[in-house]
Amino acid sequence: MQLSRKRTLAAALLCALLLTLVPLPAAGAAAPKPIAAAVGGMHVVVLRDDGTAAACGAHGCWYGISAWTDLTAVAAGDSFTVGLRADGTALATGDNYYGQCNVSRWTDLTAIAAGDEHVLGLRADGTVLAAGNNTSGACEVSGWRDIVAIYAGDELSLGVKRDGSVVYAGEDYGGRFEAASSWQNARAVSGDGNHTAALLADGRVLTCGRNYSSDIDASSWSDVTAICSGTFHLVGLRADGRVLTTGDNSAGQRDVSDWRDVVSVAAGGYFTVGLTAAGEILAAGRKTEDGFDIEALLDFHEELAPAGPDMAETLRGWTDMRELVPFTGWSEEVGETGKGVLGLRRDGSLVCFGSLGEACDVSSWTGLTKVAVSSMTVLGLRADGTVLATGRNAYGECDVAGWRDVVDIAAGSCWSIGITAGGDFLFAGYREYDPIAWMELDGPEPPGDWTDLIGIRKGAESIGAVRRDGRVLVFGFDNLVGMTWEMDEAELSGVCDVALSRQNLVELLPDGRVRVLGDDLFGQCGTENWTDVRQVAAGLGHTVGLRADGTVLAVGNNDCGQCEVSDWRDVVSIAAGEFFTLGVTADGGVLFAGRGD
Repeated sequence: MQLSRKRTLAAALLCALLLTLVPLPAAGAAAPKPIAAAVGGMHVVVLRDDGTAAACGAHGCWYGISAWTDLTAVAAGDSFTVGLRADGTALATGDNYYGQCNVSRWTDLTAIAAGDEHVLGLRADGTVLAAGNNTSGACEVSGWRDIVAIYAGDELSLGVKRDGSVVYAGEDYGGRFEAASSWQNARAVSGDGNHTAALLADGRVLTCGRNYSSDIDASSWSDVTAICSGTFHLVGLRADGRVLTTGDNSAGQRDVSDWRDVVSVAAGGYFTVGLTAAGEILAAGRKTEDGFDIEALLDFHEELAPAGPDMAETLRGWTDMRELVPFTGWSEEVGETGKGVLGLRRDGSLVCFGSLGEACDVSSWTGLTKVAVSSMTVLGLRADGTVLATGRNAYGECDVAGWRDVVDIAAGSCWSIGITAGGDFLFAGYREYDPIAWMELDGPEPPGDWTDLIGIRKGAESIGAVRRDGRVLVFGFDNLVGMTWEMDEAELSGVCDVALSRQNLVELLPDGRVRVLGDDLFGQCGTENWTDVRQVAAGLGHTVGLRADGTVLAVGNNDCGQCEVSDWRDVVSIAAGEFFTLGVTADGGVLFAGRGD
């Protein structure tokens, strides 16, 4: 599965990278310059010289990195992203199926590396930390000492010791470990597929193993300063700013002979990325089967890219509203297409700002009492307890026609969930997101009993539910789920409602107090003095609460003004996007704070 996922990344990501990762400068200010890149199985991440990061591709792989600051390095796994901060701590977001994002307690780091499904962290004392999939032993690094450089690949971990020797852990494809064990004077390592490579102190490169498609041979290389590996090719950066490659070129991933003045390279799957001293992003490679032409994708993305109407201005013009639901627009070809909001009117019809995607048509829906939306699916709850669904339906997430007596709904990237008036849990879609079916798939039993439910909520890649007895249940594959494994029983009890983000669990207690668990990077957990709250919402680093008197509280990240809600009055419903806060007033009007681009 891994190789096919990398193959399908395609030229779309390259084009999206070129078009979206370098933002336009504000008036009188220079745009942050890309200085390093990381390539994952489904996305590309760029580190900028101001300590921030940007990304393109599958949005779930890098959700929230726009809020990361003080970064010194980034790494990209198959479907997750890791960042190293200047203070030696790590951040992670994306798929957490194997716990590969559980790095929040790591400290004193000097380097990070991301494999397909695991992550490594190099500490200042020369030891190495690991988290994630250890099926092949790739995380067996606790005994490593005196390490000065690390690398993580597909079921592979490599380290360079202070004396220049190489250590390894994981799957020994093609007997590559035996050859690598004799290498000396190494200063960096790389590998993927069946090959492993070492950059020596004198600028030469050693390789071992055999690639599926063609041999990896760097014996003629010299004056190399950095190396990186794609699935079937190896890339080397020379001191003169030119780029060398060897291995498979079936997708044009080695077509870099005209690149000049390159200061950083990255590779993954079937493509290569380079950054020049001027901050220009270069890319080579394309999808090889049923793929899109790069020029066509550029044209397609340009059609999506022009700025549309301002979100705040548009939403403030909406009237007769009952509920607002933020979402992230998505296209299979170019990834994220922008932020959006779906609005439920009092008459049960819908209005939308942003693109719901080609597969979602809700124009004829009426008589709704609640709506749920993800990047590719929309659900509508009707007064008679039945549910409407539209979307891609790749995993059966729209197969809800048989649901009856439903009182609450939520929609994720590849799943739909509901609960009945009797508290029964309903699920449609990709089975690995179903906490009940999870046990049948040989997964660990999810905490608690998924019956007698009174509410369900959607996180980034997780599902949250509240039982009638006040117990909170969380299941899924983002950072939040891993955090709940370490929470006390008391922290997940005595709750009447919840809101979920990728990093936080916001709990509303019956007496109107609010408890926030998880990351507190922006102070979003500072709700200890809140009282008389009736609804909660969670943004990316900020927490919002609606009080019984119609006023609104907000705490946490306020870089975009998303917490500027102190003057809101007569509010009856709230919602939170990544960098904005929404309110519906008693007369059906809309309040907006923050930034919606």
